[in-house]
Amino acid sequence: MILVEKLKYYLAQNNTIRQTLFKNTFWLSIAEFFKNGVRFLIQILLARELGATGFGLFSFALSFAAIFAFLADFGFPTLILRNVARDKSQAKKYFSNILFVKTILGIITFLLIVFSVQLISLEESTKILIYLAGISVIINTFSEFFRAFFRAFEKMQWEAASKIFEGLLLALVIGFLIAKRGADLKEIFYGYIAVGIIVLILNSVILAKRFLRERLFKKYSLDFKEIKSILKESLPLVFSAVFISIYYYIDQIMIGVISTKTELGYYSAAQRIVYGLSMFYMIALIVFSPKIAYFFKKDTKQLSLLLKKMNKAMIAIAVPMGIGGTILAPEIINFIFGSEYTRAILAFQILIWSQVIVFINACYGNTLVMCNKQNKFLYGVAMGSVINIILNFTLIAKFSLYGAAAATVITQFLVFIYMYFALSKEVVKIKFYKYLKKPLLASFLMLAVLIFLKTIFSVFILIPVGIIFYFLLLFKVFRFR
Repeated sequence: MILVEKLKYYLAQNNTIRQTLFKNTFWLSIAEFFKNGVRFLIQILLARELGATGFGLFSFALSFAAIFAFLADFGFPTLILRNVARDKSQAKKYFSNILFVKTILGIITFLLIVFSVQLISLEESTKILIYLAGISVIINTFSEFFRAFFRAFEKMQWEAASKIFEGLLLALVIGFLIAKRGADLKEIFYGYIAVGIIVLILNSVILAKRFLRERLFKKYSLDFKEIKSILKESLPLVFSAVFISIYYYIDQIMIGVISTKTELGYYSAAQRIVYGLSMFYMIALIVFSPKIAYFFKKDTKQLSLLLKKMNKAMIAIAVPMGIGGTILAPEIINFIFGSEYTRAILAFQILIWSQVIVFINACYGNTLVMCNKQNKFLYGVAMGSVINIILNFTLIAKFSLYGAAAATVITQFLVFIYMYFALSKEVVKIKFYKYLKKPLLASFLMLAVLIFLKTIFSVFILIPVGIIFYFLLLFKVFRFR
């Protein structure tokens, strides 16, 4: 009984700030590793089964649909996380009013996808794949809307349960389709849609029973004045989402149009690994965001301490990730995707540095939003999207997938500079460069070890050895605290 009570105290309740952060990090880490791990394994299977051309077509359809997700999302999860975290009594009001608006926006989003597809010369089979991908993306925005309440209440164990269930179900459904019926893309997207609907139902039940404590789809009385206020507050977040979608997905669309689907397949393979690493900073953002929003209103000193700790942690992860990923890129690509994807190696070596920048930049833009400075955040991502489009047009025509990778790194670097100075001026200054020296020293020593060992061991051994060696150096030798 004592053990049960201790587990309940540390993993199911919100008691102290440190314990709550530990609990939420614990559950989200399990959830993200499981869900993203399953998705990554599925995409490896698809890449191997479909080949570079087929995988490029899959990525093109998904990216084309995802670029419109901003409209169905409309910044509502961020708004809920920020505002409900400050005042839990507002949860029912936000749910009823936003659900009505989201339903309308979901329909408009799908119609916009259908209309946009007609403007491009595509095969009919490709258009159908984009429609199916669009339905899947829209369903997922509703699930994220529900999960935003789990985060606002800092009950991430429910998000963990939801994501673990989603990962298991996705593995069963897509795994069955690939194993028994072959990698037919239309059926694969049907599988994604079916899983999305089931997970959405699960999330609605959790939200109704554990948070709102009432029937979810009862007849609500809408407050149109409140809806207008919510929409007005969300607008900067929506525009931000538009620009984020552009510079996250436009490169894949442009490679597919300007170059070939095969080149897109190589690029997508490299990008899948790089974006898979984003789960680490996404966990940090989800865990820390409620506290950031709360401390901004209540205790700026605590806010500053929290952001410094978060930034140090991100730097400690990002620096060795970039250096180790660059040196082990050939082994990583060949081990995961096979020798057919050799052209993805250089793209991966370039793209990994975009993720290093994103990790260090992770708390800056998010903190601006959590601290009601979303307009400043909007200006930064707007600048980034414009730069990214210009660079992609210029570089893809000359260097294909490698030009797209370079465009991503340059864009992320310029956005980082903007976000850093915006946060320093508007909220708090974090001298990130003070935390770079020790991770860099430990990383270069790790690099020397990896270069020596890579002729002896496989990448399956090299990665954990490199990680362990790096963190032992960082914390035991260099005393990074």
